[in-house]
Amino acid sequence: MKKLFSILLALTLLATTCFAFFAVADDDEVTIIAIEFDSMVEGEVQEVPQGGGDRSLLIDGDTLMDKGVGTYATKGIVLVKNTRCTEEGVYPLYSYILELSESAEVTAVMIATYEEYSSMIGLTKGNKVAIESSADGEDFTLVGDYTFEGEAEAAEKAPNVYNIDLGKTVTARYIKLTFQYDDSPFDTDGKIIWEWHGFTEFGVTATSASIIDISEDESSEEATSEEESEEPADESSQETSSGTTPTGDSGMVALAIISVIALAGAVIVKKR
Repeated sequence: MKKLFSILLALTLLATTCFAFFAVADDDEVTIIAIEFDSMVEGEVQEVPQGGGDRSLLIDGDTLMDKGVGTYATKGIVLVKNTRCTEEGVYPLYSYILELSESAEVTAVMIATYEEYSSMIGLTKGNKVAIESSADGEDFTLVGDYTFEGEAEAAEKAPNVYNIDLGKTVTARYIKLTFQYDDSPFDTDGKIIWEWHGFTEFGVTATSASIIDISEDESSEEATSEEESEEPADESSQETSSGTTPTGDSGMVALAIISVIALAGAVIVKKR
């Protein structure tokens, strides 16, 4: 009987621990929940989703890398048109703003592009992207200008994935990516600046910023303990706190304790 009790206890604790682990893992997953487009000058740059798609396909997790894409008119590709591509020395800018599911520690950004140089779907100015971060989606701070590899080849028609390491950890709820058009090495119908940019996906490498630092939590508890030793405790407040239903990690612990007590009681009754 003792052996059976030990086995049941071990299984209960294991199941409870696993459940708690996966619950926390799900809570910590950071995703992109929305994406906005912004032309620096209204009408100068225009977004043109292909194949009946829309902008949301840029955050659906599919870069199209394994789809064998051979034409820009493919669903999942979003083209961005430069309406001033025939004007020498004019290089319009535009941005995509990514909204994360929560405030997060961001360390890298993924940009999946589509190039089809013979169709004037080309590169950004200097192969660069300006990355900014924000807590509220209104006030942005420049993280840096980053370069990704790219070389115009007339025959290329393919998506490309660029993983950009920020070189630092940035706490943000919003990430802004700003692109600019550049001169084209091809002169097609008087278009001397790239007419299009193409994208298939955006992503981030990030972890939840809501994870509590244990060392800070302990120091906070010590400070609280010192304050409590100087002032009398509020009994009514303690009663209210103790009567609150456990949630989060406390709930998991309570569940484990209740399960163990129930099993122990069942074994004792059986033994009698």
